[in-house]
Amino acid sequence: MLQNKNTLPTDLTSLDAEIVAEEKARAEAKERSQSRESQPVIPINVQIFESVYSQLLALDTIRDQMAVYSNLKLSSYEIKENRFILKVSSGTIQKLIEPSRDEIVQFLREKTKNPTIIMEFQIDEEAISEEVRATILTHDDKKRLMEEKNPALILLQQKFNTFLG
Repeated sequence: MLQNKNTLPTDLTSLDAEIVAEEKARAEAKERSQSRESQPVIPINVQIFESVYSQLLALDTIRDQMAVYSNLKLSSYEIKENRFILKVSSGTIQKLIEPSRDEIVQFLREKTKNPTIIMEFQIDEEAISEEVRATILTHDDKKRLMEEKNPALILLQQKFNTFLG
């Protein structure tokens, strides 16, 4: 992978070497993926998985990434055959956890001794707390709240014959 995309290489040899290294890494990743696909699916043992998942949350590397850690801890999950489905409340949380996905999957595979584990995300609308739902307001809700907080707003609208909304 290119070390720093903002700097230009000093010579073409180093650029060629970086491109070759990138291509080699992509080919190896593709080969690993294909070899996993050819392996028979090994169902996840739920009891072992729960224990390993607790170990994952105790890792310093995960705890150092506070946002990832707290969302892994708060999110529920489901196990279906060899799939670990993490239920998150939004795409933003998925994007937050995504960079740590390889590290998480590798740890789970090693500790459960199951090389076929796959991690998936599911956006779970029910996981959105009531507190968060209360902060999602429509335009009319916002107008009503502004009028409740400041009744003079109604007088202002009447005086200038305007309607906010």
